[in-house]
Amino acid sequence: MSQIAIAGFTTNGCVLAQKIVSELEGARAWAPHRISEEVGLPGFDSVGAWAGEAFAHGCDGIVFVGACGIAVRAIAPYVTSKMHDPAVVCVDEAGKWAISLLSGHVGGANDLARRIARIVGATPVVTTATDVRGAFAIDEWASRQGLVIANPQLIKHVSGALLEGEHVGVRVGRQVSLTGELPAEFVREKCASDTNDAGDIRKPYPAGATPDSADASHVLHAHVHIGPELPCENDPDTLHLITRNAVVGVGCRHGCEPATLQDCVEAAMVGLGLASESVCALATIDLKAAEPAVVELAAKHGWLLRTFSAQALAAQSGDFASSEFVRAHVGVDNVCERALACCEAVRILDKQAHQGTTVAVGLVPEVLSFDMKGGNDHV
Repeated sequence: MSQIAIAGFTTNGCVLAQKIVSELEGARAWAPHRISEEVGLPGFDSVGAWAGEAFAHGCDGIVFVGACGIAVRAIAPYVTSKMHDPAVVCVDEAGKWAISLLSGHVGGANDLARRIARIVGATPVVTTATDVRGAFAIDEWASRQGLVIANPQLIKHVSGALLEGEHVGVRVGRQVSLTGELPAEFVREKCASDTNDAGDIRKPYPAGATPDSADASHVLHAHVHIGPELPCENDPDTLHLITRNAVVGVGCRHGCEPATLQDCVEAAMVGLGLASESVCALATIDLKAAEPAVVELAAKHGWLLRTFSAQALAAQSGDFASSEFVRAHVGVDNVCERALACCEAVRILDKQAHQGTTVAVGLVPEVLSFDMKGGNDHV
């Protein structure tokens, strides 16, 4: 659930802040100490310090009910980059305008301004060029789909091409499909891992082609790759949007060194050309739920740890590497590959054993939509 911090500065402003809180999930409101008791809200002494706390605690959105100048001065010391800053919106006390002030696309301020405008009956004010011009915002779409932008410096390159009405090539990676209506400026390109044949997307053209010419006589002005793969050194001009659809299945002996398991998993991911950000879960048997090597690996990367009973693992059907030694110790003949099956992941790396560890990797089929309604949850 998103966390949205709202500050009012007058009695009227606090009333409006409370109206927003009543209809915006995850929102909380504050007021200056001088009126906090009167309006029934927790108080703050300094709006700058309050804003700093909101930034430091990872709030998804910050809303100021008051003048834009107050908001700008309050957030100025804490602004870092469009990839990390929270959404910041300013609403006037009369509830006439809801202004997207900072992190409009990736942070979601444009969407937040529109949501607040609907709540209070205001007009949303959005000034990002793609929105003003009615162009497709690739970074906003990526954020809604839950994708990781691997090389954000190329967002402006893609956005610039879209604003000029130029064609942008789109490639998809392993186990990724696209549905919905592809924006007119986008052209599907084939790549080795492109597996999409479904949905309403137009048939792909050869690399370098445009809808008006499938003979590659026209050069595309920008490229986007969508998938779990790492950016390729030989493809430095492509914006990479990383899907979170990889699952790593692991097993290890009791007392395994955390560094050993870490090295084995990293080697497997690099060998497959997958980004660590693409992992949505680390999967294993429940007997290893508290194993330090497994716990530390999940914690280091922020991966969800999913564990399954021996019975659940054994119930999976498929072709698995079988070990009687493993069966004797944990009650099932295979952990890492069967754990992938429990997560409904398509195996792309079979069991790899090294120094008391086993690793297998799979991908959960990912369907991304161009209807701008959001992304998927895998696990």
